[in-house]
Amino acid sequence: MSQVSENGKITSGSGWIVPQNLYAPIKQDAVLLTLGAENPAAKALLDYLKSAQAKAIIQKYGYDLPN
Repeated sequence: MSQVSENGKITSGSGWIVPQNLYAPIKQDAVLLTLGAENPAAKALLDYLKSAQAKAIIQKYGYDLPN
């Protein structure tokens, strides 16, 4: 979906959106490791991923957000 959709709708090509009851979601996480705890860029990336701006981009490309 991230390649052919915008705002959850297919905009080019063709595809079939698999109903959510037919698969288990792939959960992805981000963590800050001890090794990078003092790295301001690592902290900034995690902060950005939690921001409303990043969440809007994630949803725009057809991904769901955690509850």
